Amino acid sequence: MFGALPLLLGLGAALYLKLTHSVWLTDAGPFWPYVLAASSAGILVRIAYGPYQDRTGAVTAWLFLLAAWFYVPMWLGSSVIPTSSAVVGGNGHVAVLRDTLRTTEPEVRLLSRNSATRIVHNAGGKFVSNGLELTYGYAAPFIATRANGDDLGAQLMAAAAPITQAAAKSSRTWKIAFLANKSEQAALMARICRTAHGDMPSCPLKLTMVPAQDATALGGTWSAQYSEFEALDERHLPSLVHLLTQSEISLAKRDRVFALVLDLATSGAPFAQLVQHSHLLTDDQFDQAVARIVSLSPCADCGDAAALAASVNRLNEGQRRMLRAKAVDEAKLSTLLATAAALRLTDEDIARFSTRIVQSLRDDPSLAVRALDVFGDRLPATAQRQAVDSLLDAKASYALSALERVNFSADLRQLLIKKVVADASLDDFSIARTNRTKLLEMLTPQELRALIEVSVKRGESSDRWHAFVVESLPVSGMTSQERHQIVNGLVFNSPKAALEFVSKNRDFLDAGEVAEVTRDYSRTVTRDFCLHLSHRNTNWKQNFFSEAQLQIFRDCAEGR
Repeated sequence: MFGALPLLLGLGAALYLKLTHSVWLTDAGPFWPYVLAASSAGILVRIAYGPYQDRTGAVTAWLFLLAAWFYVPMWLGSSVIPTSSAVVGGNGHVAVLRDTLRTTEPEVRLLSRNSATRIVHNAGGKFVSNGLELTYGYAAPFIATRANGDDLGAQLMAAAAPITQAAAKSSRTWKIAFLANKSEQAALMARICRTAHGDMPSCPLKLTMVPAQDATALGGTWSAQYSEFEALDERHLPSLVHLLTQSEISLAKRDRVFALVLDLATSGAPFAQLVQHSHLLTDDQFDQAVARIVSLSPCADCGDAAALAASVNRLNEGQRRMLRAKAVDEAKLSTLLATAAALRLTDEDIARFSTRIVQSLRDDPSLAVRALDVFGDRLPATAQRQAVDSLLDAKASYALSALERVNFSADLRQLLIKKVVADASLDDFSIARTNRTKLLEMLTPQELRALIEVSVKRGESSDRWHAFVVESLPVSGMTSQERHQIVNGLVFNSPKAALEFVSKNRDFLDAGEVAEVTRDYSRTVTRDFCLHLSHRNTNWKQNFFSEAQLQIFRDCAEGR
């Protein structure tokens, strides 16, 4: 019974699994079947020559026999199937192998197959159809309805081929737009599903689509860039300009490409790009591009194009003069600010366009700050006031930035500092990236005094404002009452922070107050730490504590 019982139990369990249509899968190799079969044979030989005397050895041998007679017969009757398949048990249970085992092996073994088990091939996977990589996975209820041996992948590939072929033959313009439009891709995948499985209430598979990597290379079926002949055939202006401005691209019909740009372009931007790459143009093409920029009017971006083109060294005096005049008369404020140095704008030029840029100054406070920085007092007084009014209506961080740049008008600075004092939040100071050094450099003593007064007052009810005063405002500009107030706040919150503050700023504080704060802190630490602090100046080689403070720490260390 030692050998017969595990044999019967193992075979019975394997038979039970088959009768109940259980699906047993494995991606393991043949190692364990061989080991169990060899062990089983050895154990049976051992039994034939004498019983096991050791109880532990006997139990172990019995378990080996049970495992061998359960696993090895199932393995011998198993079948190898691709991981992309699905198994439908006799009870209707669906096991999609790739999801069930989550293995990278291309094939797995089905151990418990019987006549009622169905294999549905290619229930999930991916394939490339005309440069598009489609990844799919069928739903379990749909798989359960399929017959044994059905190949869902072949059916899907046959349905996808003509549809993706038609898409691949479309124009480059259409294909680029298609890859950027998720709804168009969803509609194409829905067509593939209907072609493969007819008009069902819902598509029985999950399908995704991306271009294959090799199909997106330059010149590939689904490349995002036009070839020379595609750009000519489809009259795609951005690609034509791109081809003309790339020195590494050799064009077979460069003159025809340039001529088509002249025919298609209705704005100045394409010609500005060509002029900025003037070394790729012939003299005649360069002259034509410059003439087109000058002649285009009205044109939303012609002034901007003229401003960009005016910085090119290849221009002759007449061309430069015409482009410069067009830029002054038509370019947007942002472009004028970016190209002010290249255009060498004079006071007359600035006065000429100042009335035209008033609305831009009002609408965009960041442009107003830049205009005050770049043009400064060369802006007419009316434009200066418009710029400052724009800052007064915006966040205080813009006024802070302007204070760093406006050094030509006391009246404008007064308006800006009032805005900062009244409305600035801690976030505004953070956005403007201010610190103590920067505030000392950008503010006059009177302006700094106004900021200190309001900040200290806000610090009475706000820990964040109190921290801002301590970290960012100079103690030298505070009154004795304000300094005392800050020290008291620090002592209440953190004796250590109070000690550091009075030590760094002891030249501006009352010596008695510094000693009191130091003595209070010494009562909160051990005598050993007091001894350490008494040597800090020597160890750090800096005058951090005064001699009076060091004496307090020595007395603390000695227990006095």
